[in-house]
Amino acid sequence: MAEDWADKIGEALEKKLEEVRENLKTLNSKRREINREFLKALWKIHQKFLEVGAHMVMDPPPVEWGIATPQSDEIKLRDDIDFARFSSIMLIDRTQDLGALGDALVLRHTMEGDTPMVEVLFRLYEAEKYYKYEGWKKVYSQFLVKKTPLAEAKLEDIQEALTEPIVKWFEAHIRKDRSIFVDYISSNFQQLEAKMVE
Repeated sequence: MAEDWADKIGEALEKKLEEVRENLKTLNSKRREINREFLKALWKIHQKFLEVGAHMVMDPPPVEWGIATPQSDEIKLRDDIDFARFSSIMLIDRTQDLGALGDALVLRHTMEGDTPMVEVLFRLYEAEKYYKYEGWKKVYSQFLVKKTPLAEAKLEDIQEALTEPIVKWFEAHIRKDRSIFVDYISSNFQQLEAKMVE
């Protein structure tokens, strides 16, 4: 009788293990595809910003996931990279004359309970503060553009939600007026908790 129960438990555990493995495999595949396509699109946006004199950097840097074509702005994705390993992807503004000092577009993978989520947000530089035990830290406001369970995430929806904010960001650089971007973001998206970065 004890052996029958143990066998039933063993079968239930094996079934659960297989179910979880299959679920993780599917989610990992989805995360890989979103990251891969998002990086490709972000590279093109990065190049457009560079054309108007904006100093933008990507994190992870392109050398970690792509191979730049020497005579063009194109990039070839590396075949030896697991794109699912990136928990966040950022386009960071380092343009000194606009006072951006780290404004960024961020796509990040988080957990909400047991549910993997995809969040897209903008991080806006606020100030630099001194903390007694940590030294100087930059403080950023964060504004949520889109948040969705990874299983339901569609790259097209993410791109659509980002189109107008990116256009405003670009316009701010053309006009040399950061307030165009800051005012648009703060008026149209939910503010999250502030974040400190070294």
